[in-house]
Amino acid sequence: MANLTPDALADAIAAGQFDKVLAAVDGGLSKDSCLSGRPLLIEAAAAGGTALVEGLLNRGADVATEAPKGWTAVMAAAQHGHESTAALLLDRGADVEARSKNGWTAVMLAAENGHESTAGLLLDRGADVEARNKNGWTAVMLAAQNGHESTAGLLLDRGADVEARNKNGWTAVMLAARHGHESTAGLLLDRGADVEARDKDGWTAVMLAARHGHESTAGLLLDRGADVEARSKDGWTAVMAAAFNGHESTAGLLLDRGADVEARSKDGWTAVMAAAQNGHESTAGLLLDRGADVEARDKDGWTAVMMAAQNGHESTAGLLLDRGADVEARDKDGWTAVMMAAQNGHESTAGLLLDRGADVEARDKDGWTAVMLAARHGHESTAGLLLDRGADVEARDKKGWTAVGLAALNGHESTAGLLLDRGADVEARDKDGWTAVMLAAQNGHESTAGLLLDRGADVEARDKDGWTAVMLAAQNGHESTAGLLLDRGADVEARTSSGATALLIALRKCRLGAAGVLLKAGADIGACDKDGRNALLTAASAGMESMVRELLDRGADVEVTNVAGETALSVAANASDFRLADLAAGSSDTSWLDFANELAGPDGLVLSAFRGAARCLPAEQTKVESET
Repeated sequence: MANLTPDALADAIAAGQFDKVLAAVDGGLSKDSCLSGRPLLIEAAAAGGTALVEGLLNRGADVATEAPKGWTAVMAAAQHGHESTAALLLDRGADVEARSKNGWTAVMLAAENGHESTAGLLLDRGADVEARNKNGWTAVMLAAQNGHESTAGLLLDRGADVEARNKNGWTAVMLAARHGHESTAGLLLDRGADVEARDKDGWTAVMLAARHGHESTAGLLLDRGADVEARSKDGWTAVMAAAFNGHESTAGLLLDRGADVEARSKDGWTAVMAAAQNGHESTAGLLLDRGADVEARDKDGWTAVMMAAQNGHESTAGLLLDRGADVEARDKDGWTAVMMAAQNGHESTAGLLLDRGADVEARDKDGWTAVMLAARHGHESTAGLLLDRGADVEARDKKGWTAVGLAALNGHESTAGLLLDRGADVEARDKDGWTAVMLAAQNGHESTAGLLLDRGADVEARDKDGWTAVMLAAQNGHESTAGLLLDRGADVEARTSSGATALLIALRKCRLGAAGVLLKAGADIGACDKDGRNALLTAASAGMESMVRELLDRGADVEVTNVAGETALSVAANASDFRLADLAAGSSDTSWLDFANELAGPDGLVLSAFRGAARCLPAEQTKVESET
């Protein structure tokens, strides 16, 4: 019997075959064995096996044994309403106030599950009716949340505070209301609960009932004095909450009881906007029937039809248009509903709006059109619809960007391909001279860059500052994209207007991988920009020891000076970089020690060559003897 498997043990406990389990213990099975991580005693208590619990205790089981989360046997018995088992455990020394790691006690577990008599026993044996878990919940809150009216009544009879609040500021009546437990809410109000109590966000019980569509509970609360126009800290009312979640009948009740259909939140939202946002067509219709303004705007200038369009709620948008919504209304940034639909790829909604008169070429304040927005987010089919309906594939925003440039910028290869198929200019430039392939390269979109090159993009196109696509890829460390561009003919030695090559650009940004690709492609390590900085000077300035080593191995001239007269050695020394100084000195006629001595001034003082020391030393102390 000692060899009972865990499954066999569990089956025996579930079947009430307690003698079989005890026989296994007597046969050598540890009394402290665990099932599913819980000690045998706790499993027995959870099953209400009073005889088994007693047998295990008689065989030395610890009444205070805990499961991994701090649960004890008396908690397990209480959770399942096993009153006699709980009583036995208490008689044998179980702590009625023992807490789990989350601060739960046995009476909380009994209350949560509506075990009234078990809760009463625990209170009789000293349980604290006002004990709180780590989130501030009390037993009466737990009973109220689950609609255990009689258990809540018992707890109140035994001294529970009807107005106790958890960490969110919720009271028992709020919890009952939130879950639609009308009679429990009524009991709590009868016992003194404040119908107007507010949580930390300013929500009241009637708002919570409305948010979850508990119409009759909301009605009860209003009958008991709840303010139908109470507002949360964000200015939301109960009818807005009901509308947001599409609870049409609850919204209707609230309006019947005096709710303002045009009430606004602090952001300027109305109930009809809330309904439209989530596509609750019938609720929106009810609100409009009751006087809601279909053209009301929030603080950003959004209307209900914009909100419906943004989220692709086609039928709701159609209803709003049927009821007079302006299809061409613009928000503060000049966006229209069709732009919002396009940005989020809601093709059918965009089609509806166009059918109803939306301007496919409308522009926002930055000059963006709907097709640009669709392209920017890679919504290929939506972009195709817009083009079919007359969108200009070559439209430009105020910066000169086109739809294909925006698609390339974000790596939307197939969308870029569609736009090119529909006539987009692969070589279109923005006001800074950037082309689509530059935008793709900048963000490392290798396959998109490849597509653009396949379609005729100039790999050597330059912006106003002389930058090419490979320079942009190098600057941002996109090694594979840089490699592709070089394979497709990019000039590794091209220079910006300031004389920088892709290699120098990569080194300035410490892009070692990209620099390696450029070196393999034959980049000239001796090339200097207009300030006289070559690759070695740039790498030394950035403290890139491994790159300095590679450049020296490749024959970099350590004696080259920039226009400020600096060499790689002086740059390393002035940066207090001993390792780089040693590397540079190894390829120079001047050691860094000699260099430091040469810094001594005629007045006998010298600022330490190694600025990290941040101190002035007498010249004689700076002189370093050769044996040092």
